[in-house]
Amino acid sequence: MNGSEQPATSPAAGSGGFEQQSRTGGNDPLRQLHGLVLATLVAVVLLAGALFLVLFRQVSMIRKELDFKNAAVHDFQTTKEPLITNFVAGLQGFARTHPDITPMLERYGIPVVPTAPSMTPLSPEGARK
Repeated sequence: MNGSEQPATSPAAGSGGFEQQSRTGGNDPLRQLHGLVLATLVAVVLLAGALFLVLFRQVSMIRKELDFKNAAVHDFQTTKEPLITNFVAGLQGFARTHPDITPMLERYGIPVVPTAPSMTPLSPEGARK
């Protein structure tokens, strides 16, 4: 061997440097993978927590809105619906005596019960004709 020749390195000798580097805490691929998995896990937990908070907020807002709408329905059923029913009944009674209003009520789906023809007895003079 001359001074200019370098000894050939075997693959085992090259891997020895890698093993020493991993023991001393160098760029170990497993450590990098472990760090990436840990960072991903932390990110997933944070995203799950944020999603939980958003969904919790949505549910609480929907419950408040549902309570408000239930109160409005209850108010309508107890106070306004009887007034509307009485008003429609009054219109139907008015339509029995005033048939010219019947087409307007029928247009809005309010049924009108026709009045029975009056049963006036025929006078003897009307029967002879």
